[in-house]
Amino acid sequence: MRERKRGVQELREREQRKGHVIIFGIPECEEYNAEDRIASDESFINALLSEALEIQVPHDKVIRLGKKEDSRTRPVRTTFHSMEDHALVFKPPKKLKDHNEGPFANISISPDLTPLERQDRMNFRTERNQMQAKSDAKGQPAKWKIRRGKIVNTERKMEDPEEAI
Repeated sequence: MRERKRGVQELREREQRKGHVIIFGIPECEEYNAEDRIASDESFINALLSEALEIQVPHDKVIRLGKKEDSRTRPVRTTFHSMEDHALVFKPPKKLKDHNEGPFANISISPDLTPLERQDRMNFRTERNQMQAKSDAKGQPAKWKIRRGKIVNTERKMEDPEEAI
C-alpha cells in the first residue's frame, strides 16, 4: 500500500513540476529590496530567452531556490504558460552552448525534476560513464549517450539495416 501511495505522490509531483524550468548560473542581484531582485531575475530571463535562445515565450513566477549564501549562486525556477512554450526552451540547446562569453556564458537550463527523477538520471550518468570507461580501456571507438531512457553507443555503425529492428 505504501508503494502505491508513493507512486501516486510521485505522479502528482511530476504533474506540478511539468511547466517549470530550472536555470543555473544567473548572477544574483545585490539589491536589498525583494521586488528589485525579482525584477532583475525576470529581465535576465527575458534577455536569455530572446537573445541567447532567440525565442519569445511568456513566463511566470520567477523564484530563487534555496537560502541565500555568499559562496554560491542559487538556481532560478520559472514557470511557462503552456507545455508548448516549455518545450521551446529545450529545442535550441546548441544556441546556449554557443555563448562562451558574455552574460550567458555559464548558464544551463534543466527541467524541474522530482528527487526520484534526479536520482534516476544520476544513475544513468554513472552507468554511461562506466560504459565509456570500459570502451576506452579496450580501445574500442564508442560514444555512449543517454537517449529516451536508454544508454546507446552513437559511434556504432550498422552495416545491416535489419540490425536496427
